[in-house]
Amino acid sequence: MLNGDVAAIKLGLDSNNTALKINAIIYSTVFHIDDAAVVDQIKKMTKDNSYLRICAFTVGEFATASLHLRGVEKYSGNNDSIVRLIESKFQF
Repeated sequence: MLNGDVAAIKLGLDSNNTALKINAIIYSTVFHIDDAAVVDQIKKMTKDNSYLRICAFTVGEFATASLHLRGVEKYSGNNDSIVRLIESKFQF
């Protein structure tokens, strides 16, 4: 995933592991992976309320921010977590 490996990103998105899902969302966004299957999977993940205690953000919040940053679906809501993720541009 770290180098924009699309196959690894797809595996991460399909994983049952919350950390892998979040990493796959982040790296697919940072590396501008616009593969239709990747984007479709991220769209499905916007309702995923799984979260990691270490970051306190849900998979769905990362997915929503990712779609906004990609220009796929503009976010205009007021969820502070999503707004902070968008502002960060996943540069952490």
